[in-house]
Amino acid sequence: MVSMPKSATSEQRSPLEQAKHVAAFTAGEKLVKPGCRLGVGSGSTVKYLVDFLEGAFKANHLPGLICVPTSFMTKRWLLNAGLPVSDLDATPELDICIDGADEVDANFTLIKGGGGCLVQEKIVQSASKSFYVIADSSKKSRALGENYSSIPIEVLPFGVQPLLQTLPEKFGGDFRLRMAMKRVGPVITDNNCYIIDWEFPKDREYDWTTIHKDLSLIPGVVDTGLFFNCVNGCGENISKIAIAGQMHGIVFWESDALEKGDLNCSKLYTWQFPKCSERILEKLTSYGPITVFPGYGCATLSYLQENRLLDAKWNSCGTIMDLFATLLTRSSFVLIGAQNANSWGCARDGEWTIPKNQFSVKMPQIVLDGTFLTKTVPKGSFSNAKVLVPFGDLQTAIYPFIKDHTAVLNIGTAAQICCLVPNDYRPSKEFEYLRVDPFNKDRKLLLAAGLNGGTSLNTFLSV
Repeated sequence: MVSMPKSATSEQRSPLEQAKHVAAFTAGEKLVKPGCRLGVGSGSTVKYLVDFLEGAFKANHLPGLICVPTSFMTKRWLLNAGLPVSDLDATPELDICIDGADEVDANFTLIKGGGGCLVQEKIVQSASKSFYVIADSSKKSRALGENYSSIPIEVLPFGVQPLLQTLPEKFGGDFRLRMAMKRVGPVITDNNCYIIDWEFPKDREYDWTTIHKDLSLIPGVVDTGLFFNCVNGCGENISKIAIAGQMHGIVFWESDALEKGDLNCSKLYTWQFPKCSERILEKLTSYGPITVFPGYGCATLSYLQENRLLDAKWNSCGTIMDLFATLLTRSSFVLIGAQNANSWGCARDGEWTIPKNQFSVKMPQIVLDGTFLTKTVPKGSFSNAKVLVPFGDLQTAIYPFIKDHTAVLNIGTAAQICCLVPNDYRPSKEFEYLRVDPFNKDRKLLLAAGLNGGTSLNTFLSV
């Protein structure tokens, strides 16, 4: 870790500024290497990146570093920090570019240009082999406009008045010429252009790619502050993915469609699904090893099949986590971990205890927790990442805390107190209310459960 010079300490920074600092320093440490030809963006978060570069360069951790700034202000920061500065004339090809953002939506579309540097930022980005965005959590939103009200548009001064008249008619909303804060007149960019801020209506959905193209084709518009395809590299360092979620529930899907990336599935039947006859429950419980209750996967499956409520196209099933893992890897073959299989009932020692072919839907194959799915993620940001068979929520919640000779009390919707026991442990008959659930290949989980976590917590705090 390189200490940050000339800045407030972590105790003096606000939570927002501390988040910016952490994002910038993390990016600098992970991405900037000796000899790097680095595009350096603009904005308040990037200032912390410059602080990191200054400390690392002066400590001789980044020999051969070359910095190409995206704005006049960034250039001044770099020069004042004693960092080597170049431009695209002398250094036309860059290894990486690191920049900030004003807003990032769920599709990784960005709004940038709050500082008026959007065109030069795009030029430096396009000259870089890889582009990375550093942003604190306040910049994250589900849809553009939640946290940042407008989209900057860089325009030629000659056409600003016609644009202010015609753009509202074509796109709706409010278009305003950005005025300077410390002098009379409009903001002038490093390209000697003006900025029009479009406060777009928030009551409609947008195809931002089309909006950007339509705006860019208008004479007088230089570029917009919309940045696309900025997720490249997001998952390049992710080699393994672990998934955990609520046990007992079941969902059904069409495996052939899912393998192609199309999702044809049922609704999720959770542990709260109440329908199942006593006759079915008694029959399922007779298969062992645990008492089966309404809401358990095997009970729900039996009820739906008996009442002919299963779509004939649904030929696979699993927990909601299994569906997600299978969709992520485009797998037609479903694996389920022992933890989740046990939560359905009718599973013992890696095998289903129910007769084969009892259900029209193919049951998933039970494997040890910690097993990888047979396929990796085929494409996208996490391509080639291995995916572990999903884990149960209880086991995941207590995993960081539990060890031999230690009991853990977990309070949520329900409450469980549990400890680790050998795989061959069986509770004596006077303690039949105790359950033994899978944990890992070496240990099982002995637990006593209560259905009401709130009542359990109240009782616990009252003792």
